Amino acid sequence: MGAMIELTGDEYDLELAVLRESVAAIDVGRQRCSSCDRMPLVGEYVFRSRDAHVECELCRAVRRDTPPAVVEQVRNAGGHLTVQAAVPRQPSWDEQIAAADLAHG
Repeated sequence: MGAMIELTGDEYDLELAVLRESVAAIDVGRQRCSSCDRMPLVGEYVFRSRDAHVECELCRAVRRDTPPAVVEQVRNAGGHLTVQAAVPRQPSWDEQIAAADLAHG
């Protein structure tokens, strides 16, 4: 079992300062819900209106009066939490050919 290291007042203050700075760095660039001020989790969808109002999935489930302009999924890109627009998947060449064959009978 490892020995406990005792921190002096200055070392403890330094440790707290480094911890606060690292938490603040993670927070930079992350979106917050305009309704509840919560930061959506990785994998969760956010809904952005035309006036840049952003809502998380939880708030959006309660308020569905207007359709969102953009639906985005929160992703973890290279260690930084970011929001990226969800792009519809394009059909493959084989799927396009099969659809054209079905259309033309």
